Amino acid sequence: MFRAALRNADLFWVILFCVVFLPEAACGSADADSCHEVKTAYMMRQIGPVELVPDTPGTDESLRICVHPGPSCCTSKMEDSYMMAVRSETQQKMRSYSFELKYLIAGHTKAYQETFESLVSFTSNLTSTLFDSAYSALASDCRPLVFQLFSDIKRHLSGDANSSLDKTVRRFYNDLFPLVYRRLLNPGFGHMSPQSYSSLPSSHDDCLRMTRQDVSPFGPHPHLLVSSLSRALGVGRALSRLLRLAGEVVNATEKATLSRECGRGLVRMQYCSHCRGMTLIRPCTGLCVNVMRGCLVGVSELGEPWGSLVVLLQRLAATLATSSNHNSMELALLAVRNQVNDAILHAQLHGSFPLKGSKGDKSRSLKKLSREFQGSVQRYQWFFSELPEMLCESEMEVEQHTCWSGQDVVESYAGRVVGSSLKAQRENPEMTVRNTDPVLKGAKQKLEELTQVNITL
Repeated sequence: MFRAALRNADLFWVILFCVVFLPEAACGSADADSCHEVKTAYMMRQIGPVELVPDTPGTDESLRICVHPGPSCCTSKMEDSYMMAVRSETQQKMRSYSFELKYLIAGHTKAYQETFESLVSFTSNLTSTLFDSAYSALASDCRPLVFQLFSDIKRHLSGDANSSLDKTVRRFYNDLFPLVYRRLLNPGFGHMSPQSYSSLPSSHDDCLRMTRQDVSPFGPHPHLLVSSLSRALGVGRALSRLLRLAGEVVNATEKATLSRECGRGLVRMQYCSHCRGMTLIRPCTGLCVNVMRGCLVGVSELGEPWGSLVVLLQRLAATLATSSNHNSMELALLAVRNQVNDAILHAQLHGSFPLKGSKGDKSRSLKKLSREFQGSVQRYQWFFSELPEMLCESEMEVEQHTCWSGQDVVESYAGRVVGSSLKAQRENPEMTVRNTDPVLKGAKQKLEELTQVNITL
């Protein structure tokens, strides 16, 4: 329904104008002595200053695109206006078709980010209560350490390329050890006032941090924390990175410029018939496909790696929606509290007593979000491969016995319809295609690199 509306909206007012104000014959074929209906279409489509359209057909030897024997209702200045208009129209149609995809990607990127942040914030607060309830002597000094730990975890989940869980956990335990050593392990420090603690030289803390790496007072627990978080957060991190990439690709297609050669092909397809006074005839399907594939060769080249990206996004969403206790992100984050407690208890040479926290509804909301996204994104697996044909559908009439070939009215397009790849486009009969837009070329390369890196997830 949307496509039908898009296809017919630009003709509604022209047809109404013809029916009400012009003789019936003027809407079907050119009046040899008048450019009135051409001027009407030019005005209704808001191509440019209507004064550019001559009142009667003439000869303009400076025409470069819509050249044909005999008088014409077009001038070279009109060709320039048609060129600007048709490129703008095509880009607007591309944006309208990609709007839902862009909204889907942006909406779920934000939803996942908010869900991850909610989980991290909840488990950060839960971990802080460990020190309030079990290690009150450490509570005030450890709160900033816990906050930093979970801030780094959140950054890791967001897909930050410079984030390292190993460094994050190592820094947390390095900073924790001086506090545990002074307050819990060394009785001599137990009688010092808080003012005395703060007066110790920073080199003393540096020494304790280096000692922590040598003597491993927290046992295997730092390594176990890195291992469990890496395994459980890897899917969320990959999803964040690939969603960001998907958004960048969609934006790149909107920013890509249509070449002048593409503009010439679009004018021949869309407006050269107007020069002959035929403002309502539609381009032949084969002509449209060749022109659109030539114009959007860079977009079509995204098709295969984009399809791989969609498959990966589905797989990652499915993993989050059905994750078991073994690799559940929620449980891994909730377990940080227990693992920190176990590490401190290990340092005190005492037994470990796991503390449990409530998950709330975070798990259910993440799984629901992932199931919804998994189903929605599947519809767009071949979006960029099929975009040229989708744009042509908006130009076609269901009941059409003749069409515009780019040069004349015919019963069917006689040219060869070529494939959408750059190699196939070398044989395009409607335009010369030598390379793709640099922006789209870069997007394709990035797609191929990141999908290949994440293919084993």
